Amino acid sequence: LCNRTVFAILVEYKEQIYEGKEWIFALRNLEQKDYDKIRTKHNLDNDDYLEIFEDKVLAGMVFYKGTKRDLLKSKVCFESSLVDNPDDTFCKYLLAQVLVDIGEEQNIQKSIDLFQEIKKQQQENPYVFEVKDVEEYIANLEFISENPKYNEIINILKDKRNLQNDFVYILGVSYLYVEDLKKARETLELLEGKEDKLSFNDWHECMAYLETKEKELNQENN
Repeated sequence: LCNRTVFAILVEYKEQIYEGKEWIFALRNLEQKDYDKIRTKHNLDNDDYLEIFEDKVLAGMVFYKGTKRDLLKSKVCFESSLVDNPDDTFCKYLLAQVLVDIGEEQNIQKSIDLFQEIKKQQQENPYVFEVKDVEEYIANLEFISENPKYNEIINILKDKRNLQNDFVYILGVSYLYVEDLKKARETLELLEGKEDKLSFNDWHECMAYLETKEKELNQENN
């Protein structure tokens, strides 16, 4: 990465010199409006200008942190930077975040792989950029990967559609996950006749699964 480019931009937009600080610290102190100015001044929406822009990590952060997010361009920038600097843990961390925001199972798995690489690098070299709580990131992403329903819930919450009925559904499914079957039935039955108003399309499947679990419980008790 070209530290001179980053610091020149910081001086220009922040009017500050971060003496004695890591360039990453300085870069992370840019604000959304600063990223927007960089995007406009350097014509980064023009692919030709983006190709010749000196710092791909900074370009990726412009698309990720600016007002008009472009996750795919941000992903391309970070991936391009990693081709030149494959051991850059800061860039891996940023790419992992972008992949999670893009969603989809394969991207979640790629993000897990990146955090695993970061964890290994941190163990082998104490001087690389440190991602705190890296094991927690891995655990959370593995949970999302193993429970696609959870990821679906998160995406629908982001869309903010049909929240009243969806929240009831989510609560019912949550009770089903922890096998509180009584509360699951009480909650999911509130949605009977309202299935077409849900953002989810598997209410009937959930009820069928609930009945199966109830039968299993009755057999155990008998």
